[in-house]
Amino acid sequence: MNETTTRLLTKFQNEDYRYAYDEEFSSARMAMQIQAIRESQEMTQKDLAELAEMRQSRISELENVNYSMWTVSTLRRIARSLGVRFSFRFESWSELLPEIENNNREHLVRPRFEKDETFTTETKVDKIPAKASGRVLTSPKFATEPVIHASPHTHTLPLLIGVESSTDATTVPQKFRDAQLWKKESDSEFRQIPNMRPTEAAIAA
Repeated sequence: MNETTTRLLTKFQNEDYRYAYDEEFSSARMAMQIQAIRESQEMTQKDLAELAEMRQSRISELENVNYSMWTVSTLRRIARSLGVRFSFRFESWSELLPEIENNNREHLVRPRFEKDETFTTETKVDKIPAKASGRVLTSPKFATEPVIHASPHTHTLPLLIGVESSTDATTVPQKFRDAQLWKKESDSEFRQIPNMRPTEAAIAA
């Protein structure tokens, strides 16, 4: 920890202080990140404004560290224009301290989807380890495409994309035309969660 975060360990004992600090820091960090990602792509504010269908003055406003009137819809528009994803979630207070320490351009920049190595590097894999169950899922027809599976920290909703499973055909369809969420019930069975259907756009893609 640096001097700032060490000092915050004490100050954060005050509930009003830590929430006020988080609100100001998060707003400033968002403004800085928009600018950092934009500049890493060699875009001007005018370029981003055209992609997001906004005025250039609006982009300038969003990149002001004192701006605080954020909306999810605006952030989603900016994210799509920058080719990145917007994520919002609940986190513990301990996760804030590293963000404060690493609040610099290097840690703020994110690549566009087209530049993301995970999706630009052709993956030639014959067998994908299924960490959640200890089995191996073979995927010969999708060997050159990235396959997303459950992370070591996810125990409930592995996402299977284009994966042929060794389980019974009535449990897991042999061919996938879209992404479906599955919940693990045992080493050999998956139960499809109802009401989790992909959008028409996803199917068309």
